[in-house]
Amino acid sequence: MTTGFILGAGFLSGVIVARSLGASGRGDWMRSYLTVTVVSWIGTLGVDDALPVLGVRRPGATVMRASRILYLLLGPATALAAAVVLVIGRHPLPVALVVAAYIPAYFLHRLTNGALLLSGQQLRWNVSRALAPASYTLALALLMFTDSASVVHTLYAFTGAEAVAALCSAMLTPKAVRPRLFGRSPIEAEEGEEACSASALLSFGVRLHLGGIFTIINWRVDQLLMTRIAPTRDLGLYTLGSSLSYLPTAVGAGEAESATSQLAAARSVGELRRGVRRLYGRIVLWGGIALVVLGAAAPLLIPVVYGSDFRGAVPATEILLLGSAGLLAGLPAVAGLRAARRPTAVAVSEGVTAVFAIALVPPVFASWGIVGAAWLSTTLYSVKSVAQIVLLARVRRDPRTLTTVDADDNAPVDGSRPSLTTAEA
Repeated sequence: MTTGFILGAGFLSGVIVARSLGASGRGDWMRSYLTVTVVSWIGTLGVDDALPVLGVRRPGATVMRASRILYLLLGPATALAAAVVLVIGRHPLPVALVVAAYIPAYFLHRLTNGALLLSGQQLRWNVSRALAPASYTLALALLMFTDSASVVHTLYAFTGAEAVAALCSAMLTPKAVRPRLFGRSPIEAEEGEEACSASALLSFGVRLHLGGIFTIINWRVDQLLMTRIAPTRDLGLYTLGSSLSYLPTAVGAGEAESATSQLAAARSVGELRRGVRRLYGRIVLWGGIALVVLGAAAPLLIPVVYGSDFRGAVPATEILLLGSAGLLAGLPAVAGLRAARRPTAVAVSEGVTAVFAIALVPPVFASWGIVGAAWLSTTLYSVKSVAQIVLLARVRRDPRTLTTVDADDNAPVDGSRPSLTTAEA
């Protein structure tokens, strides 16, 4: 239900932006929006993504360490965001500073989301997920109603919505695992528990984030490159198609994120594989329904809802929906690899795909336009997901991934040997 609400809010906000700004205005808006979201995600260095994995047995201590690390990263990340809005977004410095305020809000929101998952607060976690898109949609509707929509005001609404969501999410988080970014965290390690060291958390987070960075690049590299090589109209059409085609993937991403802590708590390869299979079932069901509905409706939906100016986005959208099917197929494998403490496998598969995308998108776009770029992205998504499925299967049968002989279904997923009884010894 929450994912459906988020998708509906995202769809509605996209319609408002397109209607208010037009194709060229949406392209200008995307230059800043896209770069800020990428910087914010990279700026955490994976510490937020490491929480559901490393914090399973040490929730309070892990959140404490993550808070302190992100507090140190906050300044550089915010400065970088302001710089990219200034240079790539082509906005004046005062605007860049306001938009860059998205970074501290994003950091706090991600921390509280992780803390809610670790504390088993699924309902509050879902509420936290819905806060930002709901706030953003309301702000955009207000701008449109007051006839004050512009690229700058839309970016301000985006930043303000994330700030509201972060503060509300922090209030929803239980005090025992509530993070603080602006000062020393009061969280103490649980009784009888050794605190997770900052170096261990950061080391794992960076390795985990390396694959995640490549994932973001793969999802966004075609759009990022087009901000430099494509006319604003083509950029607006293609980013609309990308946004619509990502909606089914968002369904699977929500399912995968919610399952990460449970998968990370698995005590054997067999238990991990059973959890991944259950995750596949949920993603195929809900993501598949979203794909079919959106694919059938897109030819009529785009010109009617967004306007005839966006009719040219239909072919690219349909092609990119096929790419979303490929992405959905790989999401459970990625979640399983992360839970099995195999972030390098994710990084390799995502990194190779990103290299091919960076090398091929400019010549393909020059020859075949946005349709060619859409086919290239779809192909790369599919190949990457197949590679990730194979890598997950190797967690069971590759002896290098486990220290147990034969790596059977009861083998520990963290590489530790099972204890022997006295008789066995």
